[in-house]
This record gives sequence, C-alpha cells and structure tokens, in this order.
Amino acid sequence: MEQEEFNVVNSKKALRAKENRDLTKGNLFKKLIIYVVPLFLANALSLLFTTMDLFTVARFGGGNISSGAIGACSSLINLVLAFFWGLTNGASVIVGNAKGAKDYDKCTRAIGTSVLLTIFLGVIIMILGAIFAKPLLQLLQTPDQFLDKSTLYLTIYFIGTPFNLLFNIGASVLRALGDSKRPLVAVTVAGVINVGLNFLLVIPFKMDVMGVAIATVASQAISMFIVFLFLMKDKKLASNFHFKYLRYNKEEAKDIIRIGLASGLQSLIFNITNVLIQVSVNGLSDAAVVGKAAGSNVEGYEYALLNAISNGCTVATSQNYGAKDKKRVKHSLRNSIIFELIAVTAFDGIILALANPILRIFIAPGEATSQEATQYAIQMLMIMGLPYALCGIAECFTGYLRGMKYSLVPTLVSLICIVGVRLIYIYAMFPLEQFHSFSGLMWTYPVSWTLCCLVYIPISIVLSKRKFKEIDKQKQELSPAL
Repeated sequence: MEQEEFNVVNSKKALRAKENRDLTKGNLFKKLIIYVVPLFLANALSLLFTTMDLFTVARFGGGNISSGAIGACSSLINLVLAFFWGLTNGASVIVGNAKGAKDYDKCTRAIGTSVLLTIFLGVIIMILGAIFAKPLLQLLQTPDQFLDKSTLYLTIYFIGTPFNLLFNIGASVLRALGDSKRPLVAVTVAGVINVGLNFLLVIPFKMDVMGVAIATVASQAISMFIVFLFLMKDKKLASNFHFKYLRYNKEEAKDIIRIGLASGLQSLIFNITNVLIQVSVNGLSDAAVVGKAAGSNVEGYEYALLNAISNGCTVATSQNYGAKDKKRVKHSLRNSIIFELIAVTAFDGIILALANPILRIFIAPGEATSQEATQYAIQMLMIMGLPYALCGIAECFTGYLRGMKYSLVPTLVSLICIVGVRLIYIYAMFPLEQFHSFSGLMWTYPVSWTLCCLVYIPISIVLSKRKFKEIDKQKQELSPAL
C-alpha cells in the first residue's frame, strides 16, 4: 500500500513538472516565474565563479593587482565567447518551436546537431585562445602590472572553453524544453566545488590567479557532465540526447546557424563596445580598472536576471509561436516586461542600499587604490541603476523577436543603437577634456538603452502583425474544407 502511494505521489510530481515545462497552456505569468527564477539562480551561480575568483585572490592572494588582472579579462572573454554563445539561442529557438509543434523527431535532430557544432567550435576557441591570449590583452592596452597574471588566467580559461560551451548548449536545450531547474542543480554542485577549490589552491597552495583559473575550468567540466547526464537519462523530457544522435543534420543546422549567427553577431558587436570602454578605462588609472572590475561584477548579477527573463520570453514566444497561439505570443512579451520592471526595481534598491559592503567582496581594503576604486564602482552602479530597466525592456524585445524567428532584426538594432552611440562617444567625445572621465564613459550605457527601446517598439508592432497574418493563413490551410 505504501509503495502504491509512493508511486502515485511520484506520478503526480512528474505530471506537474511536465505541465510546468509546457508554456503553451495554463497561467503564463506564473509559468514564467517558475521558469525564470531557477534560470536566474543558475546564471547568478555561474557568475559566482568569477566573484569567488576575485574575492579569493583579493583577500588571500595577490590583492587588488590579482583581482584587477582577472577583471581585465572579463570583457575579452565575453567578446571571444559571445559569438559562439549565440548558437545556444539558435538551438533554443528551434527546439522550442519543435516542442510547441510537438515535432519530437525534429527536437532530437536539433539537439544532436547543436552539440556536434559546439564540440567543433569549442576546440577551435581552445586552441586559438590559448595561443593568442597575451597578444589580445596587449591589443586591449592592459596595464603592465596586470598583464602577466591576466595572460595566465586567460590561457587556462580558454583551455576549458569546450566544457563551458557544452554546458551552455546542454542547459539551453533543457530550458527550451521548459526545464530550467536542472541546469540550476548542475551549476549549484559545480559552484560549491569551485569555491572549495578556490580556497584550497589559493590559501595553502599559494597558486593565486592560476589556482582560481584551474578551479573555474574544473567546475565548468563538472556542470557540463551533470547537464548531459540529465539530457541522456531523463525519459520525461520531450526529447533526449544520446551519442548515436550526434550527427550533422543539414536542415536543423541551417536553422540553428541562421538564428544563432545573427544572435552571435549581436552579442559580438555588443561586447566589442564593452571592450572599447574597457580600453578607455585602462587608460585612466589603476583604481579605475579595479573599480570597473568590481562594478561590472555587481552589475553582472543584475544582467543575469534580465537575461533570464529575456530567455524566458524567447522560450515562451517560441513554444506558443510553434503552437500558433497569437494571444499567448503577445502575452509572452507583455508578461516578460512586467516581470522585468518589478524585478529590476527591487534589485536596484538592494544593490544601491548595500553598495559599500557588497563592493568589499571585490576590492581588498587597506590598499592604496582601495578607496578610490570603491568610489568609481559606486559611481558606475548609480549611473546604471534605475535606467537598467530600459536595458531589460530591450532584452525582452530581443527575446520576443527571436522566439518568432526574427534573428537579424535584433542584430541590426544593436548595431545602430548600441554600437553606434557608444562609438560616437568613445571616439568623438571622450577625447575632449570636458568628457574625459569615468562617469562620462558610464553614461553611454543608459543613453544607448533608451534609443534601443524607442526603436524596438514600432519595429515589434509591425513584425508581429506580419507573423500573426502568417499564423492565420497556416490555420486556414490546415482547416478542413467546408
């Protein structure tokens, strides 16, 4: 009798989990919350890798020089990997559309193809990144006092790139199928191991930057292994991964690359401007470099929240677009924006209220640059604070359009509104004495977000109408003749 009750409880849990993964039915706002919260926590825990790197070396390693060296690598890492992370968006949209249309064979083909492409690209980045780590840092005018440690950290990080990319593609597939909880499990386990290895390799073994880099790569490998274990073993998913499905399927590869290429280009050009801003910061002072590294790490957690909501918008839109449900497609965008506004307001309030104690995690106290670096970081967080809601709205529009297979439009909007605005400031205004300041650089962010939103609104209205007409036409073709 007890065994029967146990089986009934388990079957109810399995049914509830399956229903939560299907964003084509039920309360969409509630399901977005269920989907986004674990995804945000997973993104935040991934950022914890870098946070613990900075904290460990700042307090127990080489101090602000070591933390600054790691921080100087972040924009370059994002630049190099951004293009290839775009492939995960391509795979996510194709898998989400196939799930919404209940075409599970297509799901399986898309998963196998995306994993094969990721392995190939991961090996290329690993080789080229390790070879050109130092020349790339020199190209970014990394200060000499940071260069050697930055090179060491970056080289080891690139060696672990295949693990990083494979985890991201595996987690992206699980999320496209509506499961954002198990990637969180993988990241949590890997994060605990990362923290333990950081302290072990830096404190007793005195490995400083090398130690935290090794810990990061090891944790990425573990998270990758766990995610693929879920994909291979869970029979409740709409589709599973197996090595026999690891093959190149031309049709799915074409769709993944088409959507992923545009998404990757968008991320690439977005991060190019971040790299140029980092170059400008490198030319100001050592305190500015350390302050920017600390502020960027705090801001990274807020972006992780916006990215999770945007990803939720993409999955909800793609599933409902695949199911040809116009009303729920519209609600995917509306609910995502409402969710984003509430979340950003709460997050900003907490960060600004606790800025000083939070920044002590990243900036070692008592050093010559500590007080000035903290002031720079607070300045950055205040300028980017409340306007960050505009960044979130732009991210929601991006996810919405991608979910309807408009892959090129967000790229063009980013090229014009993000890259254009920031390049004009960096090369035309920043060299002028009255604009040559840290705060001036930071103001380029909210200005570009505002322009993005203003451009996205009319574009989304026009493109939505076009897609909805296609849905109506497809429904009429599928309806039996009267």
